[in-house]
Amino acid sequence: MRQNAATWVRDMEVKAKTIKGPKWEMPVHVDVDFLNPFMLSVKKTAVDAWRRLPPQAQLALPFVATGATTGLIVGKIQGSRIRKQRERIKELETRVEALLNERDTLKGRIQQLKAKALAPNSASEMRMAHAVAEATAAAAAAASAAASAASACQVNVHRPAQLRAQPQKLALKQPT
Repeated sequence: MRQNAATWVRDMEVKAKTIKGPKWEMPVHVDVDFLNPFMLSVKKTAVDAWRRLPPQAQLALPFVATGATTGLIVGKIQGSRIRKQRERIKELETRVEALLNERDTLKGRIQQLKAKALAPNSASEMRMAHAVAEATAAAAAAASAAASAASACQVNVHRPAQLRAQPQKLALKQPT
């Protein structure tokens, strides 16, 4: 029996742990109306201000309010457009600046590549470039010597004058 009692106690403990008790919490809904008293206060203040205005101001106030409201709306719309344009302009300026920097970088790279292409790469190319430079200098010296020799040895060559064809005069008969 003791085993039955012990198992029964154990089973009861397991069941007690699995059973959930009733919720002792009660839902509380508190509705506080802040909007209605605020609106009533604003309305009362506006009516009191309206009654204190002179009749001419009461007549003009709807037009002034409409103009002011329209001005505010248009100002907000145009302000946002202007802000967006300024942001776009700033973005384009940074893009142009980046492109200009890239262009300058590429120009420098082109100059480096041109210099590298014109420079001889091996010892044989350097010897060939030196030989070409010497040959060019020698050709220039020979041309200069030939020019000075030609000016020193000027020979006047006499060429016979070519016969000029002279127009023939027509003989006109004179009246007798």
